Amino acid sequence: MRRLETASLIDLSRHSDRIDRDIATAEDAFRFADLPAASSLSGSRERLADRAVLLAVGDQLRTAAALIELDGVARRLVVCPPGLEPRLLAEIAAIAEVDAIVHDAETPPPIDIDSGLAAPCRLPLRCTH
Repeated sequence: MRRLETASLIDLSRHSDRIDRDIATAEDAFRFADLPAASSLSGSRERLADRAVLLAVGDQLRTAAALIELDGVARRLVVCPPGLEPRLLAEIAAIAEVDAIVHDAETPPPIDIDSGLAAPCRLPLRCTH
């Protein structure tokens, strides 16, 4: 039986000559092709590898950037709707056994996780090299 190879969205974006698109909202945008060399995760992509990540981001564009960057990297992704009460975020984090949080707040949500790993998600994308 032939094994199918899967590529992450970051892998696909490396072929920017074939996929030259912007991902945008009315307020902001980023280029899909910029993701191999830039990040919304403040250089935390590698630290989030093989983790169960809670995504607590308040807008669609940052959520899209984080999802693309974590595709094929995170072991599990739990996407929370914006504006969720901290108590509910903590309950979801416990049930999903998350060990990292991606957020867009000035300070991480008050959620107790063993690793203490909280990565901010920011736009515009920042160069990682």
